[in-house]
Amino acid sequence: MRKLMLFAAIGLIAFSTDPARATTITWNLYSSSSPAPNTSLGHSHAFLGSDASTSITAYAFNIVGGNPANAGSNADLFNKYASGDPSEQGLGIGTGGDHEFNTTNFIQLDLASVLALSGLGSNLTLVISSVQSNEGFRIYSSSTLGTLSGALVQTVIGNGSNNPGDITTLAIPLSNFSGGNRYLGVTAHSAGDELLKSMSVTTRAVPEPTTALLLAIGLASIASKRRDRSA
Repeated sequence: MRKLMLFAAIGLIAFSTDPARATTITWNLYSSSSPAPNTSLGHSHAFLGSDASTSITAYAFNIVGGNPANAGSNADLFNKYASGDPSEQGLGIGTGGDHEFNTTNFIQLDLASVLALSGLGSNLTLVISSVQSNEGFRIYSSSTLGTLSGALVQTVIGNGSNNPGDITTLAIPLSNFSGGNRYLGVTAHSAGDELLKSMSVTTRAVPEPTTALLLAIGLASIASKRRDRSA
């Protein structure tokens, strides 16, 4: 009996930690077809994840008074797509010749639907493109749409090793977005201008309560039969 219970426990642990049950959901924040490349997307735009069910919404804002903590004024997102050049593909801002976010504006992602996913991993992966050496960007968390008044999560400066092909990939702890801080904001640092290329998270399947219940019933039944035979 003890051996049976041990094997059952090991089975449940293996089920819940099996790497094969991990799923990565990716949101590509640009498109080569729909929406049309190199066009304005308006002030906000929803992007559907690779799971075909979870959407995140992006918003564009201008920084007012040179202070990112101020409430921003509405700007337009831009779907930038340079065919054959991955470093020039991503979500930018509708103004400016290169249509990339810079120190005068920012993009925010509403992570509410992502944070509600079950079995969510500890990090999100953010990919920033058009990151040239000595250019940089800042990542913020905030509880308020339209302002970067929350916490500064990370500042990154391209140094040649962290931006291969002018693309930077970051693992950002999701703990930064707890306590109502559901918005991820990104703006340029110093003289930089970049694009928000993609975001992804990993989820892991969790055993349903009925699985554990059925196992418990089975073990109780076996134990009962063993007692009956011993009586």
